[in-house]
Amino acid sequence: MRKKLKGLLEPLTPSRFTPAFLLVLGLKTCFFLALCLRIGHHGYEGFWGGITYDTGTYLEPIENLLSSGTYSPDFRLPGYGAPYLALRSILPRPGALNVIILLQLLLDAIATVLLARLAYRGTGSVGLFRSVLLLASISLFVSLYDVLALTESFTASACVIGAWAFLRAIDGRHRGFAALAGACFIWAAFLRPVMMPVVGIPILLLFFFKGIEPRARLKLAVFFLLPVVLIEGSWVIRNHNAHGRFMPLSSSWLMPDLVSSPSYRMCEVVQCFGGSLMWWDPEAEVRAFGVADASEPEWKLQAGLTPAIPDHATTEAFPLSRLSAMADSVRVWRLMPEDAPERQRLGHFILTEGNAYKQDYRTSRPWQYQVMARARLLKKLLIHSGTYMDLPQPEGLLEHLGKGFYSLIYWFCLVGGVSGCFILLFARHRPTHLLLALLTLGYGVLVHAWMLRFTDYRYLVPFYPWALLLACWAVHHIAGRRSSRAAHSSTVAT
Repeated sequence: MRKKLKGLLEPLTPSRFTPAFLLVLGLKTCFFLALCLRIGHHGYEGFWGGITYDTGTYLEPIENLLSSGTYSPDFRLPGYGAPYLALRSILPRPGALNVIILLQLLLDAIATVLLARLAYRGTGSVGLFRSVLLLASISLFVSLYDVLALTESFTASACVIGAWAFLRAIDGRHRGFAALAGACFIWAAFLRPVMMPVVGIPILLLFFFKGIEPRARLKLAVFFLLPVVLIEGSWVIRNHNAHGRFMPLSSSWLMPDLVSSPSYRMCEVVQCFGGSLMWWDPEAEVRAFGVADASEPEWKLQAGLTPAIPDHATTEAFPLSRLSAMADSVRVWRLMPEDAPERQRLGHFILTEGNAYKQDYRTSRPWQYQVMARARLLKKLLIHSGTYMDLPQPEGLLEHLGKGFYSLIYWFCLVGGVSGCFILLFARHRPTHLLLALLTLGYGVLVHAWMLRFTDYRYLVPFYPWALLLACWAVHHIAGRRSSRAAHSSTVAT
C-alpha cells in the first residue's frame, strides 16, 4: 500500500509543474461542478455559478460603459470589471460570466501549485510541497468562491501568483517577473481596494533579502512599481476628469445607497459594541436591531426569534429600553411603503438616534469601544466552524462527517497559521520569503476586525492561502526541530 501511494505521489515534485497542476485542477474541478449543481440556477439564465447582491455592483458599470460609454456608478474599482468587459464585448452576459468563473477555477489551480512551490522554497522539503498542494486542493474555503461572480477568488490567486513572481524576480534578478508581480498585486488592489497596502509589502521585504546589490535592488523595485504607477496613475487621472478631485481608489468604501440608510446606521451601531453585521446569520446582533435580507419574512424578526441586545451595548443615555425602541422603529420602517412620508420621517429619526448613540458610546464607554469591541470582532471573524457558507446544514451522518472534516481543515489552518506567525516572529533564522505570508495574513486579519470592524469571513478568503502555508510550514518546522534534537541526543548517548 505504501509503495502504491509512493508511486502515485512520485510525479508531484516542485520541478514538475504539469502533473501537480493537472491533479489540482482535477480535484478543484470536481468541487467546482458539485458546487455549481448545488447552487443551481441563481441569477442570470444560462449562468452556471452564483451571484450575490454585490455582483451587480461590479457588472453594472461595465454594462453602462458598453451601452452609454460611461463607467457609472464608479464606487467600484474596475478590477473585476476589466476581464468582464473584455469577455462581455464578444459574449452575452451569462456566457461572459461562465468564462469568468472558469478563469477563476484555472487561476486558483495555478496559484495552488505556486503556493506549494513557495512552501518548498527555503526548506527543500518535497513532503511540505505535497502537503500544501493536497491540502489547498481539497480545501473549500477558496474553492467555493471559484463558482461565484465575486472578487475573492481572483484576489486570492493574484496575491499568490504575485508573490511567486516577486520571489522569482529576486532569485534571477529578472525584471520581467518583477513587473508581473507588480501587475498581480495592483490587480488585487483594484479587485478589493483594502488590498492596496499589501502592494507595499514586497517593496518593504526587498530590503530584507541579502546578497542583492543596491543597483539590482533598485531596478527590481522600479520594475515592480512600473505597472502599479501606470494603472493607478491612469485611474487617478480618470477620476480627476470625472470628479474634479484627487481620488486614488474609490469615492466610497460602501455602496452609496447604504450610507444614508437606517439599516446601515444600525450596522454602525452594532459595530460600536463589537456585534456581527452578518444579518443572514440567525445569531448576528444586527438582527436584534431589525436588519435582515429584504426578502426575509417579517415574522423571523419578531421577539424571541432574534438575538437579544447585549448588556455591554447599553449606556446611561441609551439604556436597553431606548435601544429596543430604536430597533422597533427599524422594524416598522422596513414595512412602510418606500414613498410614504411617514417612512421618511421615521428614517430621519432612526438616523438621528443612531448618530447620537455612536457619539455617546465612544465617549461614555471608551474601553468598550476601542478595545473590547475590537476583541469581540476579532473573535467573530476567526472563531467559527469555517464551513458556515461552504456547506449546507448537515442532516445525515455523511454530511456531518464532511462538515466536521472541513472544520478540522479550517482549524488546522487557523491554529497552525497563528503558530507559524509566532515561530517566524521569534525564530533566529527565519525564511525571509515567509515574512510576506506573515505580513499579508496579519494585515488581512487586523484591517478587517480591528480597523474596519467587519466580520464577514469571506473577507478572509484572499488571506486564507497564507494561513494554510504557514500552518503546514509550522508543522514541518516543529517536526524538523524534534528530529534534530532526537538525532543529537542519540549521538551524545553513543
